[in-house]
Parts: sequence; structure tokens; C-alpha cells
Amino acid sequence: KEFCGTSNECYDEIDNESEKRTLAFIRKNAKAGKPFFVEYWPNWLNFLAPEIPKLTLNGGKIPGSYVRLDAFVGQAMTELKELGIAENTIVVAMADNGPMSHNPPPGWAMTEIMYRGGKGDFLEGGVRVPAIAWWPGVIEEGQLVGDIIHVTDLYTTFARLAGATEHIPTDRIIDGLDQTALLLNGDTHGRRDYVFIYAGNELGATVKGRYKRHWMGASGGAGIQAAYYDLYQDPHEKNPHLVP
Repeated sequence: KEFCGTSNECYDEIDNESEKRTLAFIRKNAKAGKPFFVEYWPNWLNFLAPEIPKLTLNGGKIPGSYVRLDAFVGQAMTELKELGIAENTIVVAMADNGPMSHNPPPGWAMTEIMYRGGKGDFLEGGVRVPAIAWWPGVIEEGQLVGDIIHVTDLYTTFARLAGATEHIPTDRIIDGLDQTALLLNGDTHGRRDYVFIYAGNELGATVKGRYKRHWMGASGGAGIQAAYYDLYQDPHEKNPHLVP
């Protein structure tokens, strides 16, 4: 199609083709007995697209798209099992940022929930996202893990699990930490209890355990420049403390 700015058809075609190629790539490598790495990012929706059929009680475009994503994830998991490689494959599902709660396209239903803020913020609502890891026979089912893991940790962790740590560069700083112990042993075994959050190229905040320090827009009221937050007690980051 030459132009599809007001339709979901082009996006459907991209996702359909991506799903087909993803499954074909998995089958090809499984048949050849070769290790493989797949990274899949669905396109989902066009900002200019008209209303789509409402598939959920929420009725928003994003919640409706999760129905399709869930179906493909289920298809991919079934494929791994039928190919007999499920117990030798780790699957990680995670989001890249919080909801586009600031000036979103109408009808997308991207709203704040527990944490304040959204995409582009250094607030928790913009950067704290869900992550799920699945590895039959290795990762225990039904766990709720509270440790921090950063997307950069996936690089070093996958390298360790694949026996490929010799390929990690040593001539530069590598941000990712090896989180193999967290995947194998579960809660409290993570190696990261901190994260630096940037707003563009400026450091916006630092998290250390349950505490967070805002470096941008710091003000505690009454002339006190305090900006420490207890994320357990104040997930909306509205009431700064004088000290952590």
C-alpha cells in the first residue's frame, strides 16, 4: 500500500508478517538444532487509525490490542512445546515504558494506575513496568519477585546462560548486570538494587532499594530542598522526605 495513515491495515500486515517470520525462524533453528535469539516488538496501532472493534470491557485501543498479543504469545509458547525445545528456551516478556498518559490519542485508554506518571517521565509510572520470565523446569512457576531488573541486564544474563560471556566487550563500560541468580533462585537473589533514570540526557532521578531521589524539580516545600521518596509508602512520589 502506498499510504495507510488512516487505517490499521498496514499495521496488521506488518504484525502478521512479523509473527509468521518469527515462528518460521524458530522452526528453522529448532530443526537444525541451533541456538537462536528472537526479539519481537509488535507495532499494534496507528495513531491516526479510526475506532477499532471493542474487544474488552475497557473498550480502549491499547487494551484491545493486548487480546491479539496474548493470542500470538500463546501460539509461540505452543510452538516451543510442540518442537520439544521448551525446556531449553527462556522467554521474557516486558514493556519498554509506562502508559502514554500525557496527551495521548483519544480512545487509547492509557492511564495511570498505581504509580504516577507515564512515558517520558522519570516518575515510576513512566519507567516501572511488568516483566515475566518463563523457563520450564528451571524457573519455578507462580513466583512474585520484587527485585529490580533493568532491560540492560538481559544482555549480560543471556550471554551467561548461553555460555557466551567471552563475547561481552571489555573495552567499554557495560551497563547490564548478570541476573542469572535471580532467574534461577527467585526473590531476593537479584544483583541490582539501584537504577539511574534519565530525562533526555539529564539525570532525573536515582532509585536505591525502596528509596528514590529526584534530581530534577527537587522541592520539599517550606523552602526545604528535599526530594527523597519512600516508594513503598508513597508510590505517587507526592510527599518528599527530608532524608531517606
